Amino acid sequence: MQKKYITSITLIVFFLTLSFYLLGYRFNHSTSYPFGIYRLTTQKTHYTKGELILFCPPNKPILRAALERHYLNIGRCDGGFEPVIKKIFGVAGDKISFTQTININNTPVPHTRRLQKDSQGRPLPQLSNFVISPHHIFVLSDHKPVISFDSRYFGEVNINNVIGGIKPILTH
Repeated sequence: MQKKYITSITLIVFFLTLSFYLLGYRFNHSTSYPFGIYRLTTQKTHYTKGELILFCPPNKPILRAALERHYLNIGRCDGGFEPVIKKIFGVAGDKISFTQTININNTPVPHTRRLQKDSQGRPLPQLSNFVISPHHIFVLSDHKPVISFDSRYFGEVNINNVIGGIKPILTH
């Protein structure tokens, strides 16, 4: 009797989870943005600076290494990554440069810098200055900007990788 009861609860939880997913709700458990429930907004072809988005990280060797180091979680995106939440800080044509902070079009982004090593002393990728390509964006976390693994380490993201805009519903 108890086994049948547990199976029923498991099925109910599964269908509730699936229903919330289909309605656009996503659960964030990464440290880049507050832990909690977010909701996808409609997918667009054009995104602007300041928008919070959910996207699939580009399938590059640098990100596969990040997955092995557990900077990213395993998921359904190409390359086996879980989609991540970041904010758009740069768009096509913007000049990205690295000094003590990250600079976009020669303007420093407050509270940003690139770390040379991770918390375990392993070297982090160090990109050269670049201009964001057409149909690409530069994403950062402004929630925990020092520890976020974002465009300062892996570069630009193709706009086709964006799943959609996302907004917090219930976060901690």
